[in-house]
Amino acid sequence: MERQLLHRGWHSYWSVAFAAQHRITAGVAVLIRSKHFASGVMRLHGQPAAPANGPAQGRLLQVPLEWAGQQLSVVGLYFHASNPAANAAIISGPLASIWQQQQQQPSRGLVFLGDFNFVTSAALDRRSPTGQQQQQRQAATHDSTPAAAWRHHLPSMCDAWRRQHPLRKAYTFV
Repeated sequence: MERQLLHRGWHSYWSVAFAAQHRITAGVAVLIRSKHFASGVMRLHGQPAAPANGPAQGRLLQVPLEWAGQQLSVVGLYFHASNPAANAAIISGPLASIWQQQQQQPSRGLVFLGDFNFVTSAALDRRSPTGQQQQQRQAATHDSTPAAAWRHHLPSMCDAWRRQHPLRKAYTFV
């Protein structure tokens, strides 16, 4: 389910997943400043798309854009917080498919953004206070399944922040 909403200077595109009794169980959004559309520097280049079922339902939204003449696909993601197998399935399924499509059109840009809920390097991207080795091992196990799928299916994609700061221990969640 994708919709566009113009509210307070933003274009908003989103996808949600529903469970029984119409309860929302997951959702992801891509927000873009309306001024970029109004100025003509940015426009939609097709319709936003989201998986209708499976582990990526309500967790992946692809928004095709044209920005200053360059085609760009922005993919908003919200990975499962406690289901590494489902995250690996998202990586090996819809994300790998999007990556393969992009390889057919190398002049088109591709950006993945969102909450991945796993790290590729637990040593750099997780903090474990002294005496909590078991929690650290559990986190490493939690991260290893999707991280391995990422390395296998998306080997050329990188964490732009980590690329700029290869050794810095900093976190958005501790």
